[in-house]
Amino acid sequence: MYDFLIFNIYIYRSYGYVAIEKYEHALEDLKRAKKINPKGIDRATIYNKWLSRGILKMDTEEYLMASKFFGKASLRYPSNKDAFCLNVISIVRSYSFSLQELYVDSPQKLQKVEQTMKFLNVAIDCCCKEKKQPSLYFFRGLLNYQMHKFYDALNDFNVAIAEEEEATG
Repeated sequence: MYDFLIFNIYIYRSYGYVAIEKYEHALEDLKRAKKINPKGIDRATIYNKWLSRGILKMDTEEYLMASKFFGKASLRYPSNKDAFCLNVISIVRSYSFSLQELYVDSPQKLQKVEQTMKFLNVAIDCCCKEKKQPSLYFFRGLLNYQMHKFYDALNDFNVAIAEEEEATG
């Protein structure tokens, strides 16, 4: 009885830590819960674990590893768009950072930016039907800016600002 209670305390506290973006603490609680009952962790908890790990990898600019964790989260809940959107952002950041030393006129960079733009457009089409995701528009704006499409960049930045202000306003 006592182990069951402690297990659930760790699980629910980890949910709380995810909600307030304390991902390291959430992962620590999940490890403690797993030690108590390795088979008791449900799909939603595993989803949060992969999301937390991915976000922490993005914070340390390990974008390919972040993408791996977001992919695992997407497999747990394919209909949840959060993991998909975060995966897109990690891929866009990965391309941006890996090519930052090249000029936009470079054929290699231009090709990668165009591929990333196609991927990002698909993500916006998939993720933004009900509610626009400001971060996706922000990153598309950056790509448009890199490609010297300044009016398109401005439009994307305006959408990102409007949606962010609406969410926090």
